[in-house]
Amino acid sequence: GMDSPIVRALAEAYNFEMISRKFSPIVWMRFLKMIAIVVNEAFGRIFLKWDRGESRLLDFVGEHCITFFNDLYLRPLHTDDSVVFLWRRLYYCLLTMPATIIHILLGRMDQYALSLLLTVILIPIVIERQWATLVTKMPSRLQRSRIQKAWFRFDAALRS
Repeated sequence: GMDSPIVRALAEAYNFEMISRKFSPIVWMRFLKMIAIVVNEAFGRIFLKWDRGESRLLDFVGEHCITFFNDLYLRPLHTDDSVVFLWRRLYYCLLTMPATIIHILLGRMDQYALSLLLTVILIPIVIERQWATLVTKMPSRLQRSRIQKAWFRFDAALRS
């Protein structure tokens, strides 16, 4: 029916106001995640005086993801949301896989206008896939990071 999770996911993906609100924060968070590959725990410890096992960039992305979720949906991020967004990731992957195959076929058939049209139609889904990935991965990573920090502090206190 109209209230199925798939319909809800697509309705949100193609909501222009939502796309325009999500676009730059998602690009920004993805960019920081990419930078964090280089500016990682080891780099931070050596050059930026971070604590053991600390990745402040990824922690920041986790915090930003949580606050942005609150601003976007006007409610706090709940544990159940990660399950909802995991399902959404699956729906979006199931949509983009055949689309990619069709895309390749259109390219082979020199149907560049249709190929371009398909790309444009899929942009919201690509954005949503990124958002769903951030929501499912980053807040839980932040929680683990906080627990790990507390654990390292506890461990250091025991050693001193």
